[in-house]
Amino acid sequence: MGTGATFALDAMPLIRDLHLPVDYSARFIAEGVLLPLVSAGDAEGGSAEALTSHEDGRLWRVRLDGRLRWSDGTPLRAKDAVRGIGHALRRGSNTARTFMDHSGGAPPAAEVGPLTVEYRFSRPVAFARQLFSTPDFAPLHPDRKGVLGNPALGPYCVRRWEKERIALVRNPHWKREESGPEKLDFVLVRRAEDAITRYLSGELDMTATTGFGVPEVARCTGRKDAVGRPISVFASLDFGGRAPGFVGRPGLRRALSRLIDRAALERCTHGLLLPWSPGAHERHGTPVAGHSALRRATHHGLEIAYSDFAPNAEAAEELARQLRDALCVPVDAVRLSYDTYVRASADRDFCLLYSLTSPFFDHPAGTLSFWRSTGRAARQNAFADAEFDRLLDLAEGCAYPEQAAERWRDAEARWWWTVPKIPLAQVRAQYLRSPRLGGPPLSGSGLLRFERLLEPAPS
Repeated sequence: MGTGATFALDAMPLIRDLHLPVDYSARFIAEGVLLPLVSAGDAEGGSAEALTSHEDGRLWRVRLDGRLRWSDGTPLRAKDAVRGIGHALRRGSNTARTFMDHSGGAPPAAEVGPLTVEYRFSRPVAFARQLFSTPDFAPLHPDRKGVLGNPALGPYCVRRWEKERIALVRNPHWKREESGPEKLDFVLVRRAEDAITRYLSGELDMTATTGFGVPEVARCTGRKDAVGRPISVFASLDFGGRAPGFVGRPGLRRALSRLIDRAALERCTHGLLLPWSPGAHERHGTPVAGHSALRRATHHGLEIAYSDFAPNAEAAEELARQLRDALCVPVDAVRLSYDTYVRASADRDFCLLYSLTSPFFDHPAGTLSFWRSTGRAARQNAFADAEFDRLLDLAEGCAYPEQAAERWRDAEARWWWTVPKIPLAQVRAQYLRSPRLGGPPLSGSGLLRFERLLEPAPS
């Protein structure tokens, strides 16, 4: 394996723009190529060395680390950071468009010194540190022509991007203490059972973190190199256009939620799903509908659609069994191809949908702020609630930690009461990782700090 490390992917990135990753594979690889302003969970790991708030949180001034250089030797400058957020806005980044002031008055980002940038937001933002950790705010090189040959600011740059393989090599101008393996290879292995076989043969240092199904978990039980941890991917049951009995009736949705045994989801998936129902989901004090009202709303039966990935089938079938037994009505689990699942989700053309989502960044705003009545998620789901908007305004601009935490809890409780979905489970990543590959574990976001990995020792 030489001086590198090889990782399996269960799907290739959908697009090649790592500044706007739209899927998990792209985000996983982007962690090695980009250097966001702030590194999640690391006070000194980003491209910024200082952040200050002005105008009650509507303006944030960022001073960049002048020691950093792009992989072609060019020093980092403020204009690179301005270029990065400008690219995100032009490409329709949900994060950038949700928070940045792009009304046409003052520019959303401006160079105010060789290493200083001002970011202007549409409303007070007290969580800029978490927001700045997203790839949307990562600086962008002026000579960017495409992913290949594009100078990188992070510890690695892309050397090769093929149909089923992506190769990264170390940034020769990376100045931080950590350097990681000389090269990283990401290879497409669609079937988890094949990834295990190739791992055991020594071809891979790590299998894909989210590819295992129930058979693979059983096959790897007891192995010391089998690794598992909860990550920030959450399963929910969404209500669509073919469930009219639940529209505008949060008490009825809450009643359905209370019929679900979430621990059974953990058992039927061999621990790939962990019971999850946030405290805010039960916090709202409005009465829950009775069982008779629930029976009337479901007397024609229900369908639970799911995308064809492991272990969605086991989870959907278990949910269907539980609701069938509790309500004494027909409840079917319906498998969809991924493309069909995406279309159904966007069009709300389903009865119930077993869905998986992740916050955009590690803060309540990473989920809730996108559901403001004028936001994209709210529009797609025909969601509008003036009280939620009011609570969100109070939470977003509060700069006092204890008071802000309470306001976010209030906003989250209102959201869970009004949003057409109920929480089910948190995903537990399960994969094989060679003990030869030292370094940090997978983060709670399901990412690796590649520059902190140790060179795999010879077999």
